Order: sequence, then structure tokens, then C-alpha cells
Amino acid sequence: MNPSNGKATASLVLGIISLIGLCIPIAGLVCGIIALILAGTAKKEGCTDTKMKAGMILGIIGIVLSIAMWIINAVILSTSGLMDELTNILG
Repeated sequence: MNPSNGKATASLVLGIISLIGLCIPIAGLVCGIIALILAGTAKKEGCTDTKMKAGMILGIIGIVLSIAMWIINAVILSTSGLMDELTNILG
């Protein structure tokens, strides 16, 4: 039985949290990057746990979703006219 690797577990947890990129893109991006870093260091330490692999995959998905949501939000803001209203209000 392989001993538990804390970095692999943390990578999995952060990978799951990175999926909140649908709601908070910056948090999803940061958690996804940290999940990838932790999974990479766990892999370098010789961890072959499925938690490490799942954390890496979820981190990548979280990063992609976060970037996609940033693009979608930018398109929505630019086409809705909300930015024009804000610039008129703020001067």
C-alpha cells in the first residue's frame, strides 16, 4: 500500500475548487494553477496516486473554464453597453 501524499490530496482539492471558475474566474484560475504545480511536484516525488492525476486534470479543466468565462464576460460587457454607462457615470 502506497503512503498518502499530501501534495496529491491538496492538488485534488484545489482542482475541485478550481471548477468554481464558472462563478469566480480569478479564483478558478489561481486554484487551477496551484493544483497543477502541486500535482507536478507530487509526480516528481514519485507519486503514482490517482488523486494526483485527478487533481492535474481538474486543474486544467478549471483553468480552461476560468479563461473561457473571462472571455464570455468580456464579450457580454462589451456588447451590452454597460461599460458605456459606467464610463458616463464615472466621468
